[in-house]
Amino acid sequence: IAKVFAVGRDQPKPSGPAPAALPLPRAVLPTRPDHIARAALTPAEIFKKVERSVFVVYATPSEADMRTRNIMFGSAVAVADHFLLTNCHVVVDRPVIRIVRGDDARVASIVAGDLQADRCILKSEGAPLPAIAGVRAFKDLSVGERVFAIGTPIGFDRTLTQGLISGLRNYGGRNLVQTDAPLSPGNSGGGLFDERGDLRGLEIGVESAAVRGVLGRVEVKRRPATGERDLRNHVLHRRREARRIGG
Repeated sequence: IAKVFAVGRDQPKPSGPAPAALPLPRAVLPTRPDHIARAALTPAEIFKKVERSVFVVYATPSEADMRTRNIMFGSAVAVADHFLLTNCHVVVDRPVIRIVRGDDARVASIVAGDLQADRCILKSEGAPLPAIAGVRAFKDLSVGERVFAIGTPIGFDRTLTQGLISGLRNYGGRNLVQTDAPLSPGNSGGGLFDERGDLRGLEIGVESAAVRGVLGRVEVKRRPATGERDLRNHVLHRRREARRIGG
């Protein structure tokens, strides 16, 4: 960990707008990647195609916090030459950020975010990133499709899991992709891909098994009206009602 944060240590300390003052992602990102693939791939081919676009994220409030291991880790997906998409809960209020893939560690900073959507944009330093080619629209998905998640569960970087789209939901104006693909802490901000290697959404790490799978995947392009806590409460309430009715 110390080696990761040693990268860029001689640079000026990071600063930027307060979370509430961040511009929305669409104000910063270039045109959404639209090179949609047509041919289905094997799991091995999908991983080979997209894994280089998925990074581990380490974020901490300060170097002092880093030394006491007050560090959040998650994942991020490169969507343009110098921009990555991740969950805000991984990086907000933690301005000392590094993105890592293999031996490649870089400084990154938050440049945009939609806190209600839990969707933030990181900007990286250095050479251009290997960005994904295509983002598939929610309206084109179908229940029963195979999907593949790549993230950093429990600290194991670039881990591939697979599952099915179990449901397509809309809650509070937010499009949700329900899936049975396994999730663990650290997956937050990783990519959910279809069987052609197109990005379908971001993974959300969840705190309770009661909501795992329902909060598992959120569409990349969305305009939510409520926060993640409201959705968790909604799902937990539905679970309690199901237990009561079922005895």
